[in-house]
Amino acid sequence: AMTKAQGEIAKAIDKRFEEQGDGEKAWEPLKDFTIRDRAKKGYGPTPILQRTRDLRDNMKGSHDRDSAEVGPSEDVLYARRMADGDPSHNTPARDFLRMTEAEKDAVDAIVWAHFEAAGG
Repeated sequence: AMTKAQGEIAKAIDKRFEEQGDGEKAWEPLKDFTIRDRAKKGYGPTPILQRTRDLRDNMKGSHDRDSAEVGPSEDVLYARRMADGDPSHNTPARDFLRMTEAEKDAVDAIVWAHFEAAGG
């Protein structure tokens, strides 16, 4: 069951990258400076947070019999700054880890079904 819950969490995170938003609103567009910098390096203005795909491709999950989680690998040092924003670098928050209420409900349903089946 926790493997399935982990999969649902990973699917929600992947959806953030696909939709370029936090599940309720679109991420703030890139600043002109960033668009120009990306163009100099041969990249287009979109998709946001996916120039190299390092962030998106380095999500790691784990689970045990009572819990499941998914988040960026420790190798992606800038992940938290991208999710939370960084005013010192004029970087807006682009929360790719946020789950919508419906997504949370789907994970909760998996977990509750697991515990009810186990008699608890």
